[in-house]
Amino acid sequence: MATISVLSSRLLTKPSLLFLSLCFVSSTVSANSINVSSDHLTQYRNIVDIGLKINPVGESVTLSFELPQKWQLSLDYQQYSDNSTYNRVVNNHVDFSSFGAGVSHSFDELTVAAYYSYSKDEFSSQWGRNRQSEQLDNTKSSSFNASIDYAWDSGNWFFDASLSGQYNRNNNINILSRQVFNEELQANIVETLNQDNDTTNTLVNSSFMVAHLWPLNQQQNIMLGALFSWSYQLSGDEQNTTTSTRAITNTNRTRTRIRHTNISGINNGLNGDDNYGQWVLYGTYDISASWMFELDFSQNIATDNNEHAYSIALSYNF
Repeated sequence: MATISVLSSRLLTKPSLLFLSLCFVSSTVSANSINVSSDHLTQYRNIVDIGLKINPVGESVTLSFELPQKWQLSLDYQQYSDNSTYNRVVNNHVDFSSFGAGVSHSFDELTVAAYYSYSKDEFSSQWGRNRQSEQLDNTKSSSFNASIDYAWDSGNWFFDASLSGQYNRNNNINILSRQVFNEELQANIVETLNQDNDTTNTLVNSSFMVAHLWPLNQQQNIMLGALFSWSYQLSGDEQNTTTSTRAITNTNRTRTRIRHTNISGINNGLNGDDNYGQWVLYGTYDISASWMFELDFSQNIATDNNEHAYSIALSYNF
């Protein structure tokens, strides 16, 4: 049985289409399965004016259940973390987790699906003498996707075309606190900037997949495939709240605080990386009728840093 059930390492900063395009579609009638993968990501974080490259690693688990009347249910969980040091000065920590649930229904070659996910992304960085400067970046995101897939085959070639709509809601809290010495005042100045951003956007996604199967014997097969996807942002809203605080301290004087608060309303329009793509290369090896080994590599296109990811996975069909 050659089931196309490759689970991508979703990039932390972008919603991947591979899970939505492939999780519910198979080259044969799919069965219940569990997929466990080790994922390695590459992403970039902005620390003040420096763009730092980090490499969080983690695991993903996906459960897929075949229901009566050609319905299918899928649940997935991901956890990534990383601790790194830049130039022995900047200490970084990232912790990311997400949960997703989806349901699909097949009409022969046509499949309709709905998928919901929720994620938390926590990032912190400390630098300077005694780590007195710090940046915290916490994001909570929820996403809903509805898609329609058309899959067909020709001999040992398999194809899939997908079109979907996606609604995203994100809340990001960014806190920057840094200490500098002011020679004129002969005092340490601690500046704190607190930004709270709420954003929503609506996307339309399209993807196309092609794969080829090489049968080795009655149970063992090798499949290689590629997927290309593109996302276009239809609309986006953003609401920002910014609070800045300055604390002047000196060992010989009482601490004085000066506060400035600015609040901006809702900004309608498109933001950065409105339109972007992703391409994926993957391979599967059917070890037996129940066990399958998987490899995949994904790369963003037309984004600020074009992050990439790869994963190694083992699936069991039952």
